[in-house]
Amino acid sequence: MFTTKTTKLSVSRNRAGSFFVFLFLSLTVNQLSFAQDEASLTDAASHGKGGSSVATPSVWSSFSNQGALGYYSQKAIAIHQENRFIIKELNVNGLSLSIPTKPGTVGVAFSRYGYQLYNETKGILSFGRKLWPSFSAGVGIAIHRLHVGEGNGNATATTVEAGILYSPAPNLAVGVHAFNPTMEKIGHTPQKSLSSGITTGVDYRLPQGVLTSMSATQRNSYKTEVNLGIEAKLVEMLMLRAGYSSQPNKLSFGFGYVYRTLTIDLAITTNNPLGISGYISATYHIQ
Repeated sequence: MFTTKTTKLSVSRNRAGSFFVFLFLSLTVNQLSFAQDEASLTDAASHGKGGSSVATPSVWSSFSNQGALGYYSQKAIAIHQENRFIIKELNVNGLSLSIPTKPGTVGVAFSRYGYQLYNETKGILSFGRKLWPSFSAGVGIAIHRLHVGEGNGNATATTVEAGILYSPAPNLAVGVHAFNPTMEKIGHTPQKSLSSGITTGVDYRLPQGVLTSMSATQRNSYKTEVNLGIEAKLVEMLMLRAGYSSQPNKLSFGFGYVYRTLTIDLAITTNNPLGISGYISATYHIQ
């Protein structure tokens, strides 16, 4: 159980400094995060195109849309690192694995946000299956853990997620992802709301091979977040990306490089006044 204690007042200067950093970040970044689960990451490829990923099957679909796993038939392992606003206390690390099976694709993913005195982790087990040639569905069970240092305690919570992906044409995909529909919270004193809502989005590939993505997320009772992005393949191994997202307003840029079974994705986002964030993901496709 997550409880707040006030008996341990003697801390080192470094820890005290870290604590005040945490307080500052809570007052600034949380105003912009709109009750998001900070540990629910978005991979660098999706960040490069504005954060839109609900209609894009990938090894990271365990986070973005379990239904898209039904269209992802590759055995792959991926890692992710992001530095939000160039502040190490806001780092996010992630690991994801996809395992195709006869019934469908199993996804296992883990992420961690924060630092020693405050961190959030999320582990999720997902399954997606293609029910018809143009339609797939999936579900996921996530375990959340919140840790506050200096003896303040830990808390855990369990949420469910589900999604679908519909592809009425080879160049068109429509995705829907619902997360934490029961509006679970974590902790007791104080209590933190976990993100709850629904994301819908569309991917459309132009005849020239350019991918356009757009999505909208209604989270809790906050304003709708809009994500817009574009991805263009310059040559067989290199892709350029750009995008925009609201809540908060961010511009994004990125590129992806494919070398045999390895894919490297890089992205940056800019937000005024908080600054620049950097993202890197690496995916290895197991033969």
